Amino acid sequence: MTDGNDDETQKEWHVGLGKAYDIEAQPAVRDREQSGSSYEAAKIQFNKDLKKQKSATYLETAKLESKQELGAQKLEAAMRDKDKIEENWKRLAKALRIDVESLKKDSRAQTFGGLVNMMFLTVLLGCELDLYGFMMAFNSYWDLDIAVVRLMLVAMPCSYLIACVMYIFYADEVLARFKAEEEVAVIVEGTNPVLQKASGRGAATPQKPSAPDSYAKRPRRPIDVRYYHFLPFCRYYCIVKEKEESDIEGIFRVNSLSSFTMGIAQLISMAFTFVNSQEMTIFIKLNIASQVVNWFLTILYFLTPISSSMAGQLKVETLNKNTDDDLRKLFLDFVNLQNQHAQGLRDTSVLQTFVDGVHREIHSISHTAEELVPLEDFDMALKISALRVLRRRQNLEYAKIGR
Repeated sequence: MTDGNDDETQKEWHVGLGKAYDIEAQPAVRDREQSGSSYEAAKIQFNKDLKKQKSATYLETAKLESKQELGAQKLEAAMRDKDKIEENWKRLAKALRIDVESLKKDSRAQTFGGLVNMMFLTVLLGCELDLYGFMMAFNSYWDLDIAVVRLMLVAMPCSYLIACVMYIFYADEVLARFKAEEEVAVIVEGTNPVLQKASGRGAATPQKPSAPDSYAKRPRRPIDVRYYHFLPFCRYYCIVKEKEESDIEGIFRVNSLSSFTMGIAQLISMAFTFVNSQEMTIFIKLNIASQVVNWFLTILYFLTPISSSMAGQLKVETLNKNTDDDLRKLFLDFVNLQNQHAQGLRDTSVLQTFVDGVHREIHSISHTAEELVPLEDFDMALKISALRVLRRRQNLEYAKIGR
């Protein structure tokens, strides 16, 4: 019995002990459960925040990529637009006749103008060689001891100098007569109805200003020959000075005078040298060469319009220089207006008026319609370049007059 009671007592003790253990363990379990649930909640919140940050980062990255892609597309569009503008400019250049083929033609014309200018130096050289050859061969001709030759060797140089002095002496008189003939005008008189009504009687109309005669009655203007045109050594001044129309015509005329005075004397002397079987010295040979050049230029002067072509080319050089100076000033004015417009100091209409003026001049010179050849999309530098080509081509037309 005792053993049975002990067993029951032991069971009751164990049950009581388990209950006591359970009671003591419940707070720790609750704490562990609460801690686990807080951790899970924090973990979930962290994952949510991480997803948000990732989403925000992805969104920013997508925005940047979109912007970069949009920028690349805009650059590509700008490059295509630039290529299109260049293609349109080529078409426009062909319409304005400033394309490559047209420029080659203008280049050939300008090259011809350069050759014409070189002719001036050739004439100058011919004049000098004629006098130098005469001086070098003078002793050889004098030693022929022929009266006619000696007379020509003295008389012809004197004739050369006398003709030059006489031209200079009478130049003022000829110029005064030219101006007097240029100022001849037809004076028209009548009655002035306004003055007649005011005074009650006929009043003479004030004389009209003098009107020069038409080109058909206008005399040829004399040239201004100076001492440096006909004196040797002094002629080199014509190389460094600003060339004028009188320089070109003066040198040609002096060259012709030299051919018909000292040139005649030298030809006669050469003939007697050859007839008498005299020795052809080196100076006589040089003299022959100078006479060939000199007479070639003289014939060229009388048979061709070379002198007027050189004078026209001289004017073209002046026009081209003035064109470049004016276009440089035009471009600076445009840059200045553009800068002021960017700073808000100038209205858009002022800049547009300036640009429209350039457009009108291009259309006017090229004889093109503004509607058919629009210029708004092109850079001002291209327009200035086109205007330069058009102006220079227009200048070349001046030199072609009289050819």
